[in-house]
Amino acid sequence: MVYSDVKGDASGEVSHTVEPVQMGDSSAYKRRFTGFKLAVDQEPSSFATNPNASNADFDPIPPSNRTWTWKAYVAYWMADAWAVSNWEVASSMIAGGLSWRMAIGACVLGNFIMGAVITMNGRIGAHLHVPFPIIARVSFGYYFSYFVVVSRCALAIIWLGVQTVTGGQCMEVLLTAIWPSYANIPNHIAAGQGIDTKGMCAFVLYFLLQLPFLCIPYTKVQYFFGFKSIIAPIIFLAVFGHTLHKAGGTVSASPVITEGPTVKGSILVWAFFSNLNSVLGNYSTLGLNIADFARYANKRSAQNCQAFVIPFIFTIVGLLGIFTAAASSVAYPEEVAKAGTPLWNPVTIVGLWSASGSSAGRAASAFGAIGLIIVTLGINISANSISAANDLVSFFPKYINIRRGQLLAALIGAWACVPVCKLYICLPYPI
Repeated sequence: MVYSDVKGDASGEVSHTVEPVQMGDSSAYKRRFTGFKLAVDQEPSSFATNPNASNADFDPIPPSNRTWTWKAYVAYWMADAWAVSNWEVASSMIAGGLSWRMAIGACVLGNFIMGAVITMNGRIGAHLHVPFPIIARVSFGYYFSYFVVVSRCALAIIWLGVQTVTGGQCMEVLLTAIWPSYANIPNHIAAGQGIDTKGMCAFVLYFLLQLPFLCIPYTKVQYFFGFKSIIAPIIFLAVFGHTLHKAGGTVSASPVITEGPTVKGSILVWAFFSNLNSVLGNYSTLGLNIADFARYANKRSAQNCQAFVIPFIFTIVGLLGIFTAAASSVAYPEEVAKAGTPLWNPVTIVGLWSASGSSAGRAASAFGAIGLIIVTLGINISANSISAANDLVSFFPKYINIRRGQLLAALIGAWACVPVCKLYICLPYPI
């Protein structure tokens, strides 16, 4: 078996040379596919002499790649806080029996606790510049730390699937706003699966859309967070402002505001702490593995701003979620009566903007859906995919780096965890 190699010299003449290739010898073909190799790069100065133990993404971050300043951490948490799930956490506490004042109290207390925990845990990452799987070995030992990493990785992948489902919902709103006939696509998926044909198409499109964003290098991803930190507040404030305007400019007549807690005594106390646990659980995973991001700090103090940024931004998002849900009871009485609860989900509200069929309503719904898609992309990168990727790197550092880990986590989270994710989305408040 032979192949022809075409070469050119300085005079511009082209010569054809024929080189023999022995059967079973793949070296010639390897030269033609030099852009990809199964084993990932390892730093020449790596602390691990065995490539099965580390790679360039798993080693301590070199000074040249420590690019995150305190502004990057502010942008990171702005990108993380303005999310559909955070919007719903505080407002859905009312469905758990709390009054709106108690819901705000649980939100504020939980966010202050998480801000302190995340800042303290991030200190070691900013000092040693190593990821969470390495730091876990200090407390749990080399082998038992893998159990901790597996637990964290599973949560990150499931949450990645949850946010992908949310992104699919946003994509469905966008497609319906652009092409109203999209809502009339006949369903060919069996009933009881938690999704129909048009929802599945939107889910697949969003999944494909997010893959290139997962390939943004970690040294550059803070710029995307900065972009999202501008877009996200505009979208959520628009949802709040439009709903409040439609409700007459006030929420004082809403049952969410006028009614007190729906439970009493010890049940109310347990309901408060249960919902406080929902606030803590929402970001307890990042509280555990914040070193995955603190390791990029250009100096140790850069990540200290998290102690103040987290409670401030998350409380604002929670307040807007509560007041928007309260306004929805007056602004959309028919939809609230049909759902049986106030509209906690901003995706639902944005979808209602195009219900009139007017060009202005459809345009507003389309731009709102685009904004929510950007929001969901940011949360999947910042809170889920990078964390899961660092965990996956610790299992197979010879073959998995952060980029491959992110793509693998997206594949598993979106397709292996879809039934779990649909169950989560249907719950009245996070577990």
